[in-house]
Amino acid sequence: MTIGYPNDDGTITAAKDGDVLTVPDHNGKCIELLAQSTHKVPTVQTDNLTVEKRVLEYGECIVNPIVYDGKTLQTTGTIAFSNVQNNDKVTATGEFSFEDFNAGKDKTVNILNVKLDKPFDDNYELSSDNVLSKGNIEKKRH
Repeated sequence: MTIGYPNDDGTITAAKDGDVLTVPDHNGKCIELLAQSTHKVPTVQTDNLTVEKRVLEYGECIVNPIVYDGKTLQTTGTIAFSNVQNNDKVTATGEFSFEDFNAGKDKTVNILNVKLDKPFDDNYELSSDNVLSKGNIEKKRH
């Protein structure tokens, strides 16, 4: 940065070492501050910064209903998280399975082996790789 005095012709006379400048005037002249890059300043690392991954909490997962057939426990769905940052649309995969194959509403569904999709695993981690949810097994129609 150069501190100087404006001249009538529009140029600036740089202040010299030891000059004492007062604001707003110095010897009847207005003071101007000019920022001029005279050399490149090298980057110096002064400390390390570690950013921890955010631990995700599960939200209300969506379980797709299935129709009773007496043997199927597996289903599909969408895993939801309640505390993502910056409106990230975090996605994950897992194995959805009803606890039993009987028809009913609000049945317990285990979602196991949950894994975050890339690139979300760079910034987030799971509080657990398993979660419980609820889903429906519809009665078979004849």
